[in-house]
Amino acid sequence: MGSPTGLGNFLREWVRLHGNQEWESRQILRSRPPAGKSTVRGSGLFPCAPPTDAVWESVGWVGGGGNSVRIKAYVRLLVGVSSYLAKGQRPKCLKLLRSPTSPGHLSMLKSVAEKVSDYCRLAEKGSFSASSGRKGGVVADALDRVVTSSDVMREVDAHFSGSVRRLLGRWVTDVSGCALRELSASRIAFPANAAHWDIGRWMKGFTRDCFLNPRLLQLGDPPLPPRASVRGRRSEWLLVVKRADESGGVAMLDEDEVPRDATGRPLVSGFFVIRKDEKSDRTITNAIPANSQEKGLGHAREILAHASCFGDMIIGEEERIRGSGRDLPDCYHSAKVPPLRVERNAVGPWLPREEVRGMKAYAELLERRKAKGLFDEPEYVVAAWKSLPMGDLNAVDFMCVAHVNVLRHAGAALSLVRYAAPLPDPEDGVLESIVVDDYGIVAVVPRDLPSDSPAADTERMAIADAIYASEGVPPKESKSFNNERIFEVCGATIDGDVGSVRATINLLLRTSLLSLRLLSDGRATPGSWDAVVGLWGYAFLYNRSAYSVFCHVYRETRDVSPGQVFAPSLTGRAELEIALAFAPLLASDVRAPVAETVWATDASDDKAAIVKSSLPRRAVETLWRLRCRKGNQVEMKSMAETMQERLLAGGGRYCAGSVGATERATSMRGAGGRGAEQLVHLSRSSSRLGVRHVL
Repeated sequence: MGSPTGLGNFLREWVRLHGNQEWESRQILRSRPPAGKSTVRGSGLFPCAPPTDAVWESVGWVGGGGNSVRIKAYVRLLVGVSSYLAKGQRPKCLKLLRSPTSPGHLSMLKSVAEKVSDYCRLAEKGSFSASSGRKGGVVADALDRVVTSSDVMREVDAHFSGSVRRLLGRWVTDVSGCALRELSASRIAFPANAAHWDIGRWMKGFTRDCFLNPRLLQLGDPPLPPRASVRGRRSEWLLVVKRADESGGVAMLDEDEVPRDATGRPLVSGFFVIRKDEKSDRTITNAIPANSQEKGLGHAREILAHASCFGDMIIGEEERIRGSGRDLPDCYHSAKVPPLRVERNAVGPWLPREEVRGMKAYAELLERRKAKGLFDEPEYVVAAWKSLPMGDLNAVDFMCVAHVNVLRHAGAALSLVRYAAPLPDPEDGVLESIVVDDYGIVAVVPRDLPSDSPAADTERMAIADAIYASEGVPPKESKSFNNERIFEVCGATIDGDVGSVRATINLLLRTSLLSLRLLSDGRATPGSWDAVVGLWGYAFLYNRSAYSVFCHVYRETRDVSPGQVFAPSLTGRAELEIALAFAPLLASDVRAPVAETVWATDASDDKAAIVKSSLPRRAVETLWRLRCRKGNQVEMKSMAETMQERLLAGGGRYCAGSVGATERATSMRGAGGRGAEQLVHLSRSSSRLGVRHVL
């Protein structure tokens, strides 16, 4: 309420004019406006006056427990923010606003109160950590960096001129480097037994050929690669190599074994670590030199799941969702790669033989040299990973392909959820997801089924556990769960009883905390601002109508140098405030039915038409699953254009295949040949009203 933005001004005026319950108890808002006064604008739910105690009595909502007072206050805030948006973001409020007493208003208030209550319950149930997860360190350090830089800049503002302020502002480092850690061999997360899982036997065809021989991915005219180095002390790097040698995860290469670029310079990767948790750091190989010489396979984008896809599920009142999950331990470090790929994985500085003499990897190098007829010791050697390095351009592709094939060989991974692909509709209600080393099951079961009762998902997970054990990669017990009603999968929190799918509560809370810090201080760096905008963008995937809120936030850093402290505009800050207010509503309601009315539009150069038709519920649900999804790019093409592209791509042969997003988006040309584009519009309705009335 103390914000200087247009939203803050609106809310203060809104409360001043309509927040007095004694004044509102009079029926001024329900009476005809005096002569000469403006009537209430709009026919929707907003703008409207704040809900009072009398209104809440009409709503009849009694949930929330001890948080009911705070939940009602938060709903009041959401009503104010929604009224602000309905007014076109103009700072002044109309003096005459309707009271939120219509049936639509009462239903909306109850629905939003339930959603806020669910959000509070999930937040209290989970454990909040500002530093957890792969990006947790970035967010936590960004918070500290913003505070530190802001304190410094306040002192600078008080004592120095504008030119000095701008100079010192550039000294503030960007958020992208916040999570980098000082290299410590004792802290790196590296297994005791590395490079033991033969993932190559789970690949076929060209993918397997590229895995065995990375030279097949070589670019025709590769650019001159940049250099890369180890971010840390040389002494610590040597300890890292010794630790990897003890686990069998590293090899030693001489100068003749390391691939080179067009100028003859060795292609050697760099190395750094980022925070993993309180006790360990995650190892990252800076493989940009080798990556710059290769092309990507791109298999991962056809396999990887995205948790927002689960928001397309449709469950009935007699059903609920439960989930199970597995996480393979040290997945990249466990994967064994062939000799040519080991050479491609050269990393770190050249080491004199005196420093590595006695290591197992060095003894293996000497044996290889003897087999070549070379009996002298090399003067310098370089380390190379025997496993898949995190940072390899195609590491995710190889791991995803191997993981899927391992499971499918055993009889699992039969109904994979894939991003930008139709949601499967299995008869047993079991949906599966694979994200590199994570395997998740989301199952629709009867609502009265006990949590420990077996079902189709139990059998599927038992199959996965058996094949993991046979491959020597049993999942981590600490990250395994079975038949949970509230669980996390693929980066989302799913409440199976309520039927909500949202970004993980931890991410939402961290994003809210970072937003509050930026807003309260009024300063940011481009990195910290873009980080929080990106986090909100991910959260919006679970309620895509929220994307309509953001506009100016994308322009704030356009003319700001990296690392420079700047003051975001009031408009950009207001958009961030709106996103922060709507955080509890950024969820998909999988209990919401699909509207049985299908709309079609037909637009040509000189006219447009809209038609609608009612279809059976099951038919519309199927259309909802199969509707066009946007991947990297969707083009509207005629059938002739699509067929021509297929013929050219197939060398003159037509190859039948599954219908993709481009084909589903194909336009149908009208009889007049004007190329009218026909699109089918589907929507989900909610009997409880809800978010669509607020955003």
